[in-house]
Amino acid sequence: DGRRKTVRAAMEGRIGYEEKGENGFGYDPIFYIGERSFAEYSDEEKDRISHRGKALRQMAEEIGRRVESGEIRVTNPSEKGE
Repeated sequence: DGRRKTVRAAMEGRIGYEEKGENGFGYDPIFYIGERSFAEYSDEEKDRISHRGKALRQMAEEIGRRVESGEIRVTNPSEKGE
């Protein structure tokens, strides 16, 4: 029906002067949260604290609310035409 929902999330940190860590790309080795660079966090930790993980959880909650209220209906594509 053309409606859109936008979610936003943030991850606070600082840009460091020293690259640290092996688990990342882009700015991860110089983006620090506390004393650790983002490249020093495990994938699970990153998912929990990253702006992308936070936004994805917000969107999942929004979809869940809309399904619960009946505003949207989840269907199985293999049942199309039945």
